[in-house]
Amino acid sequence: MEAFSSSPSRSRLSRKRQPSIRVPTQPAAQVRFGPFELYLSARELRKHGVRLKLYDQPFEVLALLIARPGELITREEIRQQLWPQGTFVDFENGLNRAVNRLRDALGDSADEPKFIETIPRHGYRFISPIESVKTVPASFEEPPPPLQMRQSNLRRWFATVAAVAAILVAGFVGWHFYSSPCRSSRLVHRCG
Repeated sequence: MEAFSSSPSRSRLSRKRQPSIRVPTQPAAQVRFGPFELYLSARELRKHGVRLKLYDQPFEVLALLIARPGELITREEIRQQLWPQGTFVDFENGLNRAVNRLRDALGDSADEPKFIETIPRHGYRFISPIESVKTVPASFEEPPPPLQMRQSNLRRWFATVAAVAAILVAGFVGWHFYSSPCRSSRLVHRCG
């Protein structure tokens, strides 16, 4: 497993909270577990190459758990990592929501965990085997976009072209109708 270091940079004046997850000391790190790939420096979780939507706090919880697989990560450790000193939040509710969102993204459950085990009143443990993938230079870090993404971009392009064509046709018909001296059915006998 990679060596991890804590990122202490936080701006109290900034409206958007700076991420404080442990990031790898290498330029980029990729971790695989089950059908998932976690790109730590890009802050992405992918399943079979398809990017999953994962908010900041669930991502940070996952990064903490992956940094120490098989070890108990206490609720207090997670609180210190997710919410800086002096932040007043409903910690219990916030942490439970973050873990539930993470489990939803992973298709995991608290009753029959495949990835995240709950240790009641203490914390969580990452229980799935992980594989740390060789780090690569940052310029090569991004995986190629999955086929699904390319197809959706192609559909969007065709929809845009079709909309522009429809507007042009409607404009031409409107221009032709309003520029014609015979705009009304009452005038047909004079234009005939």
